[in-house]
Amino acid sequence: MSDARYDIIITGKLLDGTSQNQASLRLAKLFNTSPNHAAQLVDGKAHRIKKAVSEDVARKFKGALTKAGLQTVAKRVDVDAPAASASTPPPDQASNAISLAPEGTPVLTEGERENVVAPALDLSSYSLAEMEPWEGEERPAMPELDPPDFGLAEAGAVIDTLPDTREKLNPDTSALSLDEPGARLGAKPKPAPPAPDTDHIKLEKRNPFL
Repeated sequence: MSDARYDIIITGKLLDGTSQNQASLRLAKLFNTSPNHAAQLVDGKAHRIKKAVSEDVARKFKGALTKAGLQTVAKRVDVDAPAASASTPPPDQASNAISLAPEGTPVLTEGERENVVAPALDLSSYSLAEMEPWEGEERPAMPELDPPDFGLAEAGAVIDTLPDTREKLNPDTSALSLDEPGARLGAKPKPAPPAPDTDHIKLEKRNPFL
């Protein structure tokens, strides 16, 4: 095993199918801590569970936390790096007192486990057929098909079609009229202008030789 050191960090995200309450209960069971203390670590934020542990311990922690439904990462750290400033303590300072539960401790509580009961099926009326259903007999021969010889017409031949028996319509279009090109459809027709007054106009016969 290498001498590398790792920080165990829960990202704050839950795996599919795990609720926040379930993750809190499993974390409390796993680390032998109170549910209230575990709930503070399942608040949607990242928390460092263990600092600078060996690779063997990191694998153990990561596997247990993942099994509990928490997204967990093992981040490799430099053990020679200077310690953080005392004025900015890490947010998971209270989690340093957490210890791992003994191996074999159940992650799920009794209330979270689902008891799946296998259905009792009555198969007494079923039996397996023989591999050869016609044992001792010949298989029935498949009937031979004799399709008619339709043939192909020569290229360019006129193919006979069925006559069109539909009744032809002869609508009355006497009331319809065509408007001028560019006319606005639906507009009311303009009234015809009044006839000019020609009463004051007279015609005189003139001599064409003048």
